[in-house]
Amino acid sequence: RGDCFEGRALIMATGARPERLNVPGEARLTGYGLSYSATTHAGLFLGKDVAVVGVGRRAQWAAADLAHKAHQVYLLAPGSLPDTPLVHKLRKMQNVEIAEGVAVKEVCGERFVDGIVVTATEGEEPGERRIPVHGVFVKLPRTPNSELVQAWVDCDRHGHIAVDVHCATSWPGVFAAGDVTLVSEQALVHIGEGAKAAISAYHYLLMH
Repeated sequence: RGDCFEGRALIMATGARPERLNVPGEARLTGYGLSYSATTHAGLFLGKDVAVVGVGRRAQWAAADLAHKAHQVYLLAPGSLPDTPLVHKLRKMQNVEIAEGVAVKEVCGERFVDGIVVTATEGEEPGERRIPVHGVFVKLPRTPNSELVQAWVDCDRHGHIAVDVHCATSWPGVFAAGDVTLVSEQALVHIGEGAKAAISAYHYLLMH
């Protein structure tokens, strides 16, 4: 609202915002089979068929984790998957099906997710395909909410605030924790990082 606050230390814990699919059914079924966190919700889909949407490391790890819990995992990659050891392992898993160069058109279901509609954008004949699944995990890139300090605190090319082991940034008295950094995606780790940032800020104040 334009308010101004003054302090001798600052802790940035502004998180990151997930990229949305922006397709029919996504908003309505979020929390009803559609999730942005495989770590949190994978256990709800034991023995069921699920889809993971994404191409990067987050999507690959989610698919690998879900393969040990779900019955069948569909990794739906908007582009081509990189040539990495993890991708090689995924290609060999019996219950993982990889579809590259596909775009999600709709998340289906009345009260809960019961399918996802995709269409080929490259490499295959154009055409829609409906995949019956009970869970959809959206693992597209997350954008860190670091705009407040990007002009004067060191960030990586994606906008994550760079921190040291004490959660200190490149600017004295400024600390950061959570998804706005690139330390982890686990909530429990974030809690610890937040506590560490608070202790570091307190020590900074004692010295100044």
